[in-house]
Amino acid sequence: MMFDSLKLYLKQERASNTDLLAQTPVHLEKIKEHRQTGRIHYSGKLKNLSIYVSERGVSIRGSLAKYYLDDNLQTLTRQDTEQAINKLTDDLHIPVKKADVFRIDFAYNFVMKYEPTIYYNYLGGSQYFSRFRQPKSLYYKNGKRTKLFYDKRSEAKNKAVELLQKNGQ
Repeated sequence: MMFDSLKLYLKQERASNTDLLAQTPVHLEKIKEHRQTGRIHYSGKLKNLSIYVSERGVSIRGSLAKYYLDDNLQTLTRQDTEQAINKLTDDLHIPVKKADVFRIDFAYNFVMKYEPTIYYNYLGGSQYFSRFRQPKSLYYKNGKRTKLFYDKRSEAKNKAVELLQKNGQ
């Protein structure tokens, strides 16, 4: 199991002596300044992560695996996850460990003998979830959660990324 996409929010009051609005944007790429009702805020990127900075705090959204490992095809270990958060702290110069987590996607890659779509008919219902079959994926959704099954090899091929498989498969 690994963490993938997440949404974090660091409130200004939890950032110790760091002025987030003044200090964070200088560490971003593709910075845009926004003015609304006399207030200023910034949006930008840190690799694949979307960062939004206001006088109230910093919002961080995106794939932690992609940020740390340059793709989301590999599994982040618990140690990798801690190192990724430390790297994010170093790159942004803010105490990311003090941020609140508003969304986190957990992922796991299964190595299958056949194409994933073959298995979808054998996956029945899931209590408290609605089932949605798509041409190349299967979703189970309720008001707060989504379970998604899809072909990671196909995604890797579309992104020209080579997958390493176990046991020579």
